[in-house]
Amino acid sequence: ALATRLAQEDNKQTIATVSYLSVQDRKTASQIYVEAFENDNLVSWLADLDANCVDHRQQRMNDLNSYLNDFTNGYHLTGRERNTTVGVMNEDNELVGWMSLSPSADQGGRFKDLVSILRSGPPPMYKMKENYGAHSQKRLHEMDKITKARRECMKPTKKWFYLNTICVSKEYQRGKGYGSMLLRIMTDVADAVDCSIYTEMT
Repeated sequence: ALATRLAQEDNKQTIATVSYLSVQDRKTASQIYVEAFENDNLVSWLADLDANCVDHRQQRMNDLNSYLNDFTNGYHLTGRERNTTVGVMNEDNELVGWMSLSPSADQGGRFKDLVSILRSGPPPMYKMKENYGAHSQKRLHEMDKITKARRECMKPTKKWFYLNTICVSKEYQRGKGYGSMLLRIMTDVADAVDCSIYTEMT
């Protein structure tokens, strides 16, 4: 259903195009993620940076976002799993936004978390403890509650998928339609296969 919907979008007379992302898009996708979430409230809470940490704040937020993206989305771009990553390109065929989706059957667990840790290494608040707040490590562990809540909420639902990530480069945000295009594709596919969607707001 997703492949059909992408083909339909490509046949429209629009300046933007959509397609699956591959390993070759990984670096650009990561840069877009870091940029899109550089002032995110949840990431700021996780970092627990001192208000006086002005000179290094942006770099530390970027380091944390880069890690979070690799941990949560790294396997989406490998092509080995059923997780799907879709990107939207501008008129110059440059990637400007993307989203990653996980079917209910691919919600992972402790094993996938372990694989992600082995691939991504320890979080920056463990590697460079002095760069982050005193509560940062504890807050990272608190994030597990979000995963548990999602699984509990969707337990009665047979067919559903999780909108893991959606992000658009800052230059192309607000009113340009790239994020909306990704959302329309997601909801159209969900309707076509009679599937529920789970997402979160930060």
